[in-house]
Amino acid sequence: MLTLYKANLMAQGRRNDIIVVYDNFEFQENVKHQIIGEQPELRSVTTGKVISGADIPEGGLKQSMLNQSIGLEAKDIIDNNLGLYEDEIQMQLSTFFITEAINNVYPDAVGSIFSSYPTLRPRIPQLDVLPVRTTEHWTLGPIMYDEGSTGGHYGVTDSIFQDQLKPDPVVYSDGLVLAYGDQATAQLLQTIKAEQQEASQDYDCH
Repeated sequence: MLTLYKANLMAQGRRNDIIVVYDNFEFQENVKHQIIGEQPELRSVTTGKVISGADIPEGGLKQSMLNQSIGLEAKDIIDNNLGLYEDEIQMQLSTFFITEAINNVYPDAVGSIFSSYPTLRPRIPQLDVLPVRTTEHWTLGPIMYDEGSTGGHYGVTDSIFQDQLKPDPVVYSDGLVLAYGDQATAQLLQTIKAEQQEASQDYDCH
């Protein structure tokens, strides 16, 4: 069974529409037997998933599509997203959540108010409703490295891409794989990319 799962992961690694998500977590390995002086040990490892990116264009993302000379600032997001401003849609959302909060405490009273006029009950506005679709995802195998450090991050990326997914090597020279995590993950990825930018092998350049 394990061999089949590993083979399936490698099959997904050959796809050009995958997204990789990972993060570190800590757990305490408790003592299974009583020996004087032996204490539980805190271990830091990493877990992750591979997700099928439904909106990635056919043929996958290419490095030529990425223009790293253009920076992204907070004002770019704010100025181009009117939904971040207080508008009629936000007011409808606020009214809905306030109504639901009151309903959770006084359901009978709220129910009686809207029983005669159910259409007046606040609802979440429907905007650009996405079609229903199932997201394909696969859990990565154990990654016994601490993703929270630079050295550990090298081990994490090697475990994911070299040992588990094993994509077509052309991905490293021409392709672009999206990797998601928290802010620390993004910063560590940028760090190892900067350290390895002069590496001779495509994979080592990350």
